[in-house]
Amino acid sequence: MGLTYRGSHKLDDLIFSINKPLIGKKGIHYQKLLRDWSLIVGENVSRKTVPTKISSYKKQNIITNTLYIAANNSAVIAELVYHIGVITEQINFYFGYEYISKLKFTQATFEVKHQYIQRPSKISDEKIDKLNNIIDTYEEDDEIKTLLKKLGTSILQKN
Repeated sequence: MGLTYRGSHKLDDLIFSINKPLIGKKGIHYQKLLRDWSLIVGENVSRKTVPTKISSYKKQNIITNTLYIAANNSAVIAELVYHIGVITEQINFYFGYEYISKLKFTQATFEVKHQYIQRPSKISDEKIDKLNNIIDTYEEDDEIKTLLKKLGTSILQKN
Protein backbone atom coordinates (compact mmCIF):
# COMPACT_ATOMS: atom_id res chain seq x y z
CA MET A 1 0.00 0.00 0.00
CA GLY A 2 1.53 3.31 -1.10
CA LEU A 3 1.50 6.56 0.76
CA THR A 4 -0.56 9.39 -0.59
CA TYR A 5 0.11 13.04 -0.02
CA ARG A 6 -2.78 15.29 0.72
CA GLY A 7 -2.20 18.95 0.31
CA SER A 8 -1.34 21.44 -2.38
CA HIS A 9 0.10 20.24 -5.65
CA LYS A 10 2.04 22.14 -8.25
CA LEU A 11 -0.18 23.64 -10.93
CA ASP A 12 2.04 22.08 -13.64
CA ASP A 13 1.47 18.62 -12.17
CA LEU A 14 -2.28 19.16 -12.07
CA ILE A 15 -2.43 20.42 -15.65
CA PHE A 16 -0.22 17.56 -16.84
CA SER A 17 -2.40 14.94 -15.16
CA ILE A 18 -5.53 16.42 -16.73
CA ASN A 19 -3.99 16.63 -20.22
CA LYS A 20 -2.06 13.35 -20.12
CA PRO A 21 -4.71 11.37 -22.03
CA LEU A 22 -4.86 14.10 -24.68
CA ILE A 23 -1.10 14.36 -25.13
CA GLY A 24 -0.49 10.68 -25.74
CA LYS A 25 2.91 9.23 -26.46
CA LYS A 26 4.34 12.31 -28.17
CA GLY A 27 4.70 14.19 -24.90
CA ILE A 28 4.06 17.66 -23.61
CA HIS A 29 7.25 19.09 -25.09
CA TYR A 30 6.11 18.11 -28.56
CA GLN A 31 2.74 19.78 -27.96
CA LYS A 32 4.50 22.97 -26.86
CA LEU A 33 6.70 22.87 -29.97
CA LEU A 34 3.67 22.55 -32.22
CA ARG A 35 1.82 25.34 -30.44
CA ASP A 36 4.70 27.83 -30.44
CA TRP A 37 6.63 26.73 -33.55
CA SER A 38 6.36 30.11 -35.31
CA LEU A 39 7.41 31.89 -32.11
CA ILE A 40 10.45 29.61 -31.68
CA VAL A 41 11.86 29.54 -35.21
CA GLY A 42 10.28 32.63 -36.71
CA GLU A 43 7.44 33.15 -39.16
CA ASN A 44 9.59 32.61 -42.27
CA VAL A 45 10.85 29.15 -41.22
CA SER A 46 7.55 28.08 -39.69
CA ARG A 47 5.73 28.65 -43.00
CA LYS A 48 7.97 26.05 -44.65
CA THR A 49 8.43 23.51 -41.84
CA VAL A 50 6.60 21.57 -39.17
CA PRO A 51 7.99 19.48 -36.30
CA THR A 52 6.85 15.89 -36.78
CA LYS A 53 8.22 13.97 -33.80
CA ILE A 54 10.78 13.84 -31.03
CA SER A 55 12.81 10.68 -30.72
CA SER A 56 14.73 9.88 -27.52
CA TYR A 57 17.38 7.33 -26.82
CA LYS A 58 19.60 6.66 -23.83
CA LYS A 59 23.24 5.67 -24.13
CA GLN A 60 25.50 5.40 -21.07
CA ASN A 61 22.93 7.28 -18.94
CA ILE A 62 22.86 10.21 -21.39
CA ILE A 63 19.51 10.95 -22.99
CA THR A 64 19.66 12.33 -26.52
CA ASN A 65 16.56 13.89 -28.06
CA THR A 66 16.28 14.23 -31.82
CA LEU A 67 13.67 16.51 -33.35
CA TYR A 68 12.39 15.53 -36.78
CA ILE A 69 11.32 18.47 -38.90
CA ALA A 70 9.39 18.13 -42.15
CA ALA A 71 10.05 20.74 -44.82
CA ASN A 72 7.85 21.32 -47.85
CA ASN A 73 10.69 20.98 -50.41
CA SER A 74 14.31 19.93 -50.72
CA ALA A 75 15.56 23.49 -51.25
CA VAL A 76 14.25 24.42 -47.81
CA ILE A 77 16.05 21.43 -46.29
CA ALA A 78 19.30 22.45 -47.98
CA GLU A 79 18.92 25.96 -46.56
CA LEU A 80 18.03 24.77 -43.05
CA VAL A 81 21.04 22.46 -42.85
CA TYR A 82 23.19 25.60 -42.62
CA HIS A 83 21.09 26.82 -39.69
CA ILE A 84 20.95 23.65 -37.57
CA GLY A 85 22.94 25.25 -34.75
CA VAL A 86 20.75 28.35 -34.62
CA ILE A 87 17.49 26.39 -34.75
CA THR A 88 18.69 23.99 -32.04
CA GLU A 89 19.73 26.94 -29.89
CA GLN A 90 16.36 28.65 -30.36
CA ILE A 91 14.48 25.49 -29.34
CA ASN A 92 16.66 24.91 -26.29
CA PHE A 93 16.34 28.58 -25.29
CA TYR A 94 12.57 28.20 -25.49
CA PHE A 95 12.64 25.23 -23.09
CA GLY A 96 15.27 26.78 -20.84
CA TYR A 97 17.72 23.89 -21.03
CA GLU A 98 19.41 21.65 -23.60
CA TYR A 99 16.44 19.52 -24.57
CA ILE A 100 17.15 18.88 -28.26
CA SER A 101 20.55 17.49 -29.25
CA LYS A 102 20.01 16.77 -32.93
CA LEU A 103 17.78 17.84 -35.79
CA LYS A 104 16.80 15.64 -38.72
CA PHE A 105 14.97 16.92 -41.76
CA THR A 106 12.51 15.10 -43.98
CA GLN A 107 10.58 16.23 -47.00
CA ALA A 108 6.81 16.17 -46.89
CA THR A 109 3.88 17.79 -48.58
CA PHE A 110 1.79 19.83 -46.23
CA GLU A 111 -0.10 23.06 -45.97
CA VAL A 112 0.66 25.37 -43.10
CA LYS A 113 -2.39 27.12 -41.78
CA HIS A 114 -1.57 30.44 -40.25
CA GLN A 115 -2.62 31.08 -36.71
CA TYR A 116 -4.91 34.02 -36.45
CA ILE A 117 -4.48 36.11 -33.37
CA GLN A 118 -7.84 36.86 -31.89
CA ARG A 119 -8.04 40.47 -30.89
CA PRO A 120 -9.49 41.07 -27.43
CA SER A 121 -13.06 42.25 -27.55
CA LYS A 122 -13.93 45.70 -26.28
CA ILE A 123 -15.27 45.66 -22.75
CA SER A 124 -18.15 47.98 -22.04
CA ASP A 125 -17.67 50.74 -19.47
CA GLU A 126 -20.50 49.20 -17.46
CA LYS A 127 -18.65 45.88 -17.12
CA ILE A 128 -15.42 47.65 -16.16
CA ASP A 129 -17.26 49.64 -13.49
CA LYS A 130 -18.84 46.45 -12.09
CA LEU A 131 -15.42 44.75 -12.00
CA ASN A 132 -13.82 47.73 -10.24
CA ASN A 133 -16.63 47.90 -7.68
CA ILE A 134 -16.30 44.21 -6.86
CA ILE A 135 -12.53 44.37 -6.50
CA ASP A 136 -12.59 47.61 -4.50
CA THR A 137 -14.71 45.92 -1.81
CA TYR A 138 -11.71 43.75 -0.85
CA GLU A 139 -9.33 45.24 1.64
CA GLU A 140 -6.16 43.75 0.13
CA ASP A 141 -3.06 45.66 -0.83
CA ASP A 142 -3.00 47.60 -4.11
CA GLU A 143 -0.76 45.08 -5.87
CA ILE A 144 -3.29 42.27 -5.36
CA LYS A 145 -6.14 44.54 -6.49
CA THR A 146 -4.19 45.40 -9.65
CA LEU A 147 -3.61 41.72 -10.39
CA LEU A 148 -7.29 40.94 -9.79
CA LYS A 149 -8.31 43.74 -12.17
CA LYS A 150 -5.99 42.39 -14.87
CA LEU A 151 -7.37 38.89 -14.39
CA GLY A 152 -10.95 40.10 -14.45
CA THR A 153 -10.33 42.19 -17.56
CA SER A 154 -8.77 39.20 -19.31
CA ILE A 155 -11.74 37.00 -18.44
CA LEU A 156 -14.24 39.62 -19.63
CA GLN A 157 -12.40 39.98 -22.96
CA LYS A 158 -12.68 36.25 -23.64
CA ASN A 159 -16.44 36.20 -22.99
